[in-house]
Amino acid sequence: MKEGRRIFDNWSFAHLVGGGFLSGAAFFFGVHVLVGFVIVLGLMIGWELFEKYRKVGESLKNKISDVVFGSVGYFGMWGFLDAVSESLGIQVLVVVGIAFVWLLVGVLRDIS
Repeated sequence: MKEGRRIFDNWSFAHLVGGGFLSGAAFFFGVHVLVGFVIVLGLMIGWELFEKYRKVGESLKNKISDVVFGSVGYFGMWGFLDAVSESLGIQVLVVVGIAFVWLLVGVLRDIS
């Protein structure tokens, strides 16, 4: 099956990490969990619209699953950060941030 037609594909992890990183940013800036989610949801939907504009060729199911994976990453990271010490949370967020940037560079390279 073509990459853009699957619900779970190689980019699902990138959406999961991206949602987690954006959650961490909202968490540490003191944004309420739901306000942060609405902002991040808007960014995720905006990204999917950008991909449509760039004619990436994903199915609707794949686009929806990308947003779902990002949402799972968002709430998973928020729950994790809420449960651990601030210093551990910062360390994990730095690692997730590096992974996010690395994956984003790969995505941008692939769609250009």
